[in-house]
Amino acid sequence: MSNKETVAAILSSHSNWNQTASIVEMSKVNPEIRSSHSFYPTFLRSPLRFVLRGRPSKSTRIVIYTDKLQINTEFVKKAKRLTCSDELESRNIPYHIYHHSSASNACLQVADYCAYAVLRKWEFGDTRLYNIMSDRLACTEMDILRNGLRTYYTHESG
Repeated sequence: MSNKETVAAILSSHSNWNQTASIVEMSKVNPEIRSSHSFYPTFLRSPLRFVLRGRPSKSTRIVIYTDKLQINTEFVKKAKRLTCSDELESRNIPYHIYHHSSASNACLQVADYCAYAVLRKWEFGDTRLYNIMSDRLACTEMDILRNGLRTYYTHESG
């Protein structure tokens, strides 16, 4: 078992969390909305809505951590705030959004690991890590543009 597989097994053995992911095939994204100030606000709402709607109504508060990346522009922060507001304020659930460095936040490190497993599955067909952590899946990935028929570019084969 590789080091990555060992870490995946350790993460999966803890039952107090679950994961989900959204897939956006970039070749199907209209070039007009591919810039970060358009892309992230457009595609962030679906997974965030899914996660927030899955929270029990008896929740006392929701805490969201995001990585401090270059993409955390005001456009992205506004999309998070609006989605949380739409989903939680009507249910009287307070929420807090914090922007941390993933190096200092264990939850973000776990999210990065899960994202890596999903990336390996979708980009390379390598499901080893994904399968090890499958017990923690809240649902299979949401392929947001799965019904999109138009592709704006093709991947170059190497």
